[in-house]
Amino acid sequence: MNVRAAMLACGIFWSALAMSQTTSPPSIEQLERELQHKQAEQAKRKQLQDAKRGQSKAQGEASIAGRADMKLNIHVYSANPSERFVFIDMRKHLVGSDLPNGFKVVSIDADGVRLARGTERVFLSRDETEDAASRSEDDEELRTQRARLEDLQKSYTDAHPEVIATKLKIQELESARPGAAKRR
Repeated sequence: MNVRAAMLACGIFWSALAMSQTTSPPSIEQLERELQHKQAEQAKRKQLQDAKRGQSKAQGEASIAGRADMKLNIHVYSANPSERFVFIDMRKHLVGSDLPNGFKVVSIDADGVRLARGTERVFLSRDETEDAASRSEDDEELRTQRARLEDLQKSYTDAHPEVIATKLKIQELESARPGAAKRR
């Protein structure tokens, strides 16, 4: 049975009414369009992030992804170079500042900060910092939905609209996770 048939059979749109801000329940078509729109946005965002990472690596820089020794906490970019600054590992740095680990701030750009230590070059991306926060929020939402599903399954069967809606939300969150194994 496909998702649409399951939604129609169980009246899933009534449970979506509680999540909707409209006065009438959303139609199945509206729910499907919204899901497709979200998936298209996520794909577009991932494509842009991959392109940015590719540009950084093409310029001979290492990405901060996977480096646990530095974290870009705050990134402030201005058209006026004297107003630019970053917080790395909760310490404020300007262009030319030396980090405790031997790196030096080479430049603060609109998309991140470039560091150097000898011949080693590192680019700390503003987007990767935002992605980490976003992933953390998504993980929290996934944990919340899984806990909600457990609670619902104590009172209702798997055919109940709330149970189905929660399972669909979990599937959506899991499919949005990059490279994550899907749990059931």
